Amino acid sequence: MVINMEWVNFQASHHPLKVYDNALDFESLNQGEQIYEKMISGMYLGEIVRRVLCRLAEEASFFGDTVPPKLQTPFILRTPDMSAMHHNSSPDLKVVGAKMKDILEIPNLSLKKRQVIVKLCNIVATHGARLAVAAIYGILKKVGRDTLSSQKTAVAMFGGLYEHYNKFRECS
Repeated sequence: MVINMEWVNFQASHHPLKVYDNALDFESLNQGEQIYEKMISGMYLGEIVRRVLCRLAEEASFFGDTVPPKLQTPFILRTPDMSAMHHNSSPDLKVVGAKMKDILEIPNLSLKKRQVIVKLCNIVATHGARLAVAAIYGILKKVGRDTLSSQKTAVAMFGGLYEHYNKFRECS
């Protein structure tokens, strides 16, 4: 049997919505719809990171006394950019510095701030990946395939996020 889950509109009252998820939904063109997709898909994860960085800039002066103007531009930070920063393993986190400078026009970030940004990318990716896995596990449980047995179950994933974002894949 093949089950194709088109779960973009899946919604439940007990979804672990964060303040950033709610704000993203509120400001979207399709408010109140596709909540689950907004929490786990590559279309939105970079935007969630941008929103957290913006809040850090506003409330903790993370980037100095003023909020960088580009940081206030919705969807300027895409998930592939987030992935590149998250995968950066160089000692000086050069990719993080370059992405912040090239995309958000924030130059000369200290190593400590670059490390915070990598940790933030990890938190957002882990959150999204675990939500995706929870849904898959829920389906397996519903069809009675959630335990080790002689019956084999194959789970296929489709999408660039899972295919190209290695750290996201590792989290799931």
